[in-house]
Amino acid sequence: MRLGDALLEQGAVSEAELKQALAKQKATGTMLGEILVEQGVINPGTLVRMLAESLGIRGCHLRHGLIDPSLMELITEDEAKRLKAIPMFKVRQVLTVGMAEPQSLPAIDRLETLTGCRIQPVLALETNIVEFISKYAGGEGCLSNASCMANNCCGGSA
Repeated sequence: MRLGDALLEQGAVSEAELKQALAKQKATGTMLGEILVEQGVINPGTLVRMLAESLGIRGCHLRHGLIDPSLMELITEDEAKRLKAIPMFKVRQVLTVGMAEPQSLPAIDRLETLTGCRIQPVLALETNIVEFISKYAGGEGCLSNASCMANNCCGGSA
């Protein structure tokens, strides 16, 4: 089911709001969900929940306290932006990563190579990811002021 139809069915948007957003999407090429959040029709949490349900995966709206800052050193700022991903927390050898495209196997493979961890992708909005990358970006091109030491995360190279 398409996002607009799902939101309409759930009562999260009205037909008029959906039509207006679809017209803007057609004119600008911006993703429908982003338009609806930008216009204040739905909140980011609702969008993440609906998208995650449609993909059959977990989703989250990134916030302070959900991300372990010590994990920010695992990938460079450029890689994080390119992969649209941000490390969140680690349990044993599994690194949970907020991703705009959590179904992207090449991105997951790259993250596993960079970190030496098994990756548990979680859907997060790209705008939310970019916001947190900017907040945590350090002066050395890493997501932390510490040097990039990916092998320290999960016990060595992949």
